[in-house]
Amino acid sequence: MSRRAGFANPEYLLTLTAVAIFLAIAVPRFLQARQRARNLHALAVVREALSRYAADTKTKGPVELSDLAKGGKYLKALPELEIPGHHEPSSEVHPMSSEDTGGWGYSAWPGDPRQGQVWINCTHTDASGRAWNSF
Repeated sequence: MSRRAGFANPEYLLTLTAVAIFLAIAVPRFLQARQRARNLHALAVVREALSRYAADTKTKGPVELSDLAKGGKYLKALPELEIPGHHEPSSEVHPMSSEDTGGWGYSAWPGDPRQGQVWINCTHTDASGRAWNSF
């Protein structure tokens, strides 16, 4: 009687368990990192549009952030943000808000040190422990 070379059932189960544990850890982290990159890209796009608007109009920014999307000169539309597990996808703007409401935060109020600035309106932290509104 000859013995076949290869894996026995317990070895298959051990290997399968190791792969399953790896995937259970890696996939959520990958998805979080991908969403973080999307949100930070959207923030960079909006900040660039604000910069061009300010240069064109010689102001710190529009009265409302949604003005950047009017006429399509600076943005076609405000990008949607999604903070998985905390906020539904939203492109809503919350003026002067530092509360945890999701979407965009924007200040056009004269005298506000943040006048003409935009931020992600979420106080939760990302996978690296950094608060979303700190970017």
